[in-house]
Formats: sequence, C-alpha cells, structure tokens
Amino acid sequence: MSGDPPASSNPGAAEPGEAKAAAPIPAAPIPALPDPFASGPPAPKPVDFVCEADVKLAILEKRKIYIGPKTIVTPSARDLASPSDILVLAQG
Repeated sequence: MSGDPPASSNPGAAEPGEAKAAAPIPAAPIPALPDPFASGPPAPKPVDFVCEADVKLAILEKRKIYIGPKTIVTPSARDLASPSDILVLAQG
C-alpha cells in the first residue's frame, strides 16, 4: 500500500482543500425602458379624402377622422361633421 490518497470515483470532484468553480448563471434580459423623449402614442396618419359616407360611418363607430392640411373634405361631409368633433386636424 502506498501513501497516496485513494483516487476519487468522481473525476470532476474537487480535491480536498481545492475549491470547485461554480457554473456561470446566465443573466436575465434587461427590459426595455420607455423612451423619455417620446410624447405619447404616435400621431394618427391623416386621410387624403373624406366624404359623407365616411362621416356617417365614423359617427356610428364613435371614432374620429384625422385630416391634414391637404385632405379633401366634401361639403356634405363637412356639414354632417360640424355638429360633432368627428374631424380632427392631425398634428405632424
């Protein structure tokens, strides 16, 4: 019998007095932060043309129609939309 300690049955085990390195733990993904320079939801895209039927549908669906400076609005659509705030001038 020799003076050497017996060989370990687990070859990956640390020898006495030797520290085994721990396996690295993957980092959790960092959640995206809101943009501090954003000013709310994106502005809706203005439509190119609005007719009376568009206004009637918007009234039934209780929604707005976003128009721009170049949007063509028929006179009957403008008359029908005037009592309510259906037509909204989009910023942008």
